[in-house]
Amino acid sequence: MMQRRKETETSEIFKHNSEEKRNYFRVQPSDKSPVLIQLAEKPIKVIDISAGGIAFKNHNLKESQVLSIKINLPDRITIESAQIKIVSIDENDICHAKFIGIEPHEKKNINQYILKRQIEIAKKKKGEKQRNWHTRI
Repeated sequence: MMQRRKETETSEIFKHNSEEKRNYFRVQPSDKSPVLIQLAEKPIKVIDISAGGIAFKNHNLKESQVLSIKINLPDRITIESAQIKIVSIDENDICHAKFIGIEPHEKKNINQYILKRQIEIAKKKKGEKQRNWHTRI
C-alpha cells in the first residue's frame, strides 16, 4: 500500500492554491516599495498581487462589485485604467479581486513586477540561509 507524501510548506517566493478562486502565483510587495491602487482618489496598499488579481483591505466594498482602478507599481510604473471585480471578502475584511479589464501590455508590466519580486525574495532567502549556516560553525 502506498503512503501519501506529506504536504510541504508553501514557499515564501510564491503562493499557489488550486482550490482558491485565483489560480495564479502571487507575491507580497515589499514594505519599502509597496504596490498601491487608487480607488476613488484614495491610495490603498496592495496585500498581494498576481497576473489574475489583487488583494487589499476592504473600504466599504461589496462582493461582485466592479471597479475601475489605477495601479502604481514600484519603479514609477503606472497602470492607468484597470477593472477589477471583487470575488470575495474574507473574515479579515480583505477584498480578493480579479482583473476583468486590463490591456495585454499592462498585464505584461504586472508579470514583470511579479518575476522581479520573486527574484528579490529568493535572493533574500538565500542570503539568510548563508548567514544562518555561518553562525552554526
